[in-house]
Amino acid sequence: LAQELHGGALRPVPKPVRQKLRIRYPSFSVAEGSSIFAQPGLAPGLCLESDPMPPKNQVNPDLDPVLANPVNRTCADCEAKAPRWASVNLGILVCLDCSGAHRNLGTHISVVKSVTLDKWQPKWVQTVSKIGNESSNAFYDARIDSSEKLKEQDSLEKKAIFVRKKYDNKAWCLRNATAPHELLAQGRSPHVYAEEKKSGGRDRSDSGERRPRDREDRRPRRRTPSPEDRRRPAAKAAAAPAPVPAPAPAPKSNVDLLGGFDEAPPPAVDAA
Repeated sequence: LAQELHGGALRPVPKPVRQKLRIRYPSFSVAEGSSIFAQPGLAPGLCLESDPMPPKNQVNPDLDPVLANPVNRTCADCEAKAPRWASVNLGILVCLDCSGAHRNLGTHISVVKSVTLDKWQPKWVQTVSKIGNESSNAFYDARIDSSEKLKEQDSLEKKAIFVRKKYDNKAWCLRNATAPHELLAQGRSPHVYAEEKKSGGRDRSDSGERRPRDREDRRPRRRTPSPEDRRRPAAKAAAAPAPVPAPAPAPKSNVDLLGGFDEAPPPAVDAA
């Protein structure tokens, strides 16, 4: 408290109370000392205070956690940042360029919807939420070479060719395996391939797929015969009946095409 001389005596003087001044505008409000920057033309000490940010997705707010997931922050095909289109049946997020390539595949392969423009059905939200780009690429890009991967700066024609090879021809997908969106429709885990890739194993118990044998498993394995197995061939040979000799062939008769059948000639007599 400040003090001043009053009538020869000092008395405390209360400090003035600073009050906040808030002025409402259509798109923002003003508060004293509550923002980073000052608005030109306002009184000293008055600064702009922005209103709370609107929701990230006003059309489909349920997709906010999907978009915030790190595995979905880039396009599933060309790795472009902030994809805002999706294949709702495959469960992936793609960029604008790749969405056109997906649309050209036909709805029997890929159903394309906008994240911010189209109103999504609940089953679409569940599909994209449960699959995502990582699990899908673990299946479709399982055998792709790094030199064949698509880039954001590639042409639209190259992107269209790549997307068709990836999803229509399934050029790089896992062999003898089921796609993640089909596993989800069957009530199985669509993340089994991504988990295999992380762990380096090939356990497909959750997917219900038959595990392909490795080269070592394909080699025939020799089993050492037990003493009982060795006695079995001798016992079978002793119990088997003796073979019956085949009957002697009958003597052939001479055939005379003109006179019919003649008796066999008498055996030759050796002259002494």
